[in-house]
Amino acid sequence: MRTARQARGAACLPGLIARHFAVAGGVVLLAAALLTCASVLRRWLDGRAIRGDFELVSLASAIALFAAFAFAAARGANVAVTSFTAWLPGRLQSALDTIWLLLWAGVCFLLAERLFVTASELYATGTVTMALGMSTWWVAAIGAAAFALAGLAALLRPFGAPPGFRR
Repeated sequence: MRTARQARGAACLPGLIARHFAVAGGVVLLAAALLTCASVLRRWLDGRAIRGDFELVSLASAIALFAAFAFAAARGANVAVTSFTAWLPGRLQSALDTIWLLLWAGVCFLLAERLFVTASELYATGTVTMALGMSTWWVAAIGAAAFALAGLAALLRPFGAPPGFRR
């Protein structure tokens, strides 16, 4: 059941971008699953796996996970424990939710900054995967963008979206 707060967060521009980001992450994860099936089938047929399949699947899984954070923040679907606050008045529960969303936004922005630094270092050092020799900085950059979007979505949720962020 969608509450007014969930509808408000999903209707803003960051929520809309997060939805498309999550769909793209789902497509990447589906491709990883198909790659795994193809690799297992090839191993069964001729005894050889697809070269670098484990690297591609791990990178795709990271991208899919990063893409889900922003969508969860925009929809208010983050893990919340209400066992200890269910008895509190609604206004106090709302205030606590706002505090936790602001804290979550801060954590997301911190993680985005750290992933940006990581992406920069991976790019500067030319870090590549072992089997395929594929550059890895771009996965950290996608993670940085995803966490920045999640932080923005979490920041906008308690206050509603500003007029320029509506659909």
